[in-house]
Amino acid sequence: MSMREYTFINQNPAFPVMLVDNWYDEQSEKDVWKELEFYTNEDKMIRNDNSYAIDKEGKPTGQSFRIFLEETYQPQARNVSTILTKQQELIHTDWFCEKAEQLTPMSRNFFTSNCDRTLVTYYNDSDYYKAHHDTFIFSIIIWFHKTPKRYTGGDFFLPEIQTKIESKHNRLIFFPSFISHEVTPIKMNDPKLNMLGLGRYSITHWYTYIPNLPRSDNA
Repeated sequence: MSMREYTFINQNPAFPVMLVDNWYDEQSEKDVWKELEFYTNEDKMIRNDNSYAIDKEGKPTGQSFRIFLEETYQPQARNVSTILTKQQELIHTDWFCEKAEQLTPMSRNFFTSNCDRTLVTYYNDSDYYKAHHDTFIFSIIIWFHKTPKRYTGGDFFLPEIQTKIESKHNRLIFFPSFISHEVTPIKMNDPKLNMLGLGRYSITHWYTYIPNLPRSDNA
């Protein structure tokens, strides 16, 4: 089993970003792959070219396939999803809490959040996501792709600090949601590979606080 590796990309107090490589252990990684493959068809995932992710002019800011897990599972059925259950386990471990606190005191708001939402996104040939920010307190994204990688691009770019991050398989990024970020266009190595499952996956978890909402194990 590969050990987790932590990197503070930018310790500027205004733009704190942390990477964690080898986020899932070997068995959890296999279980997450099974869940991702279950979602990967056009009957389950929505093509977002003309839905969600719209700019002020009504134009799409990106294109990809996506599925919101909270719209798939009722609250009492969250334990069916490895993606949902394993994430809650990992973010409450002592080692993750310690690293988040080292990154920024803003992480205190992350640990007092009481509401979360999860989105699985799949990027195929020519898919992208223009610069945007999330309307939550903290964002966590985990990237998955088949090995060997069958595409180029799909990097994670932070324009405010001019930093490009490779979307490595099983890598997590943790950052305050106000930080602007984008996904560079995907280019499949071979047009024949332009089929669902061989591109870039991202698992995005958003965390926020809603007054008067009881805290639960889900956040």
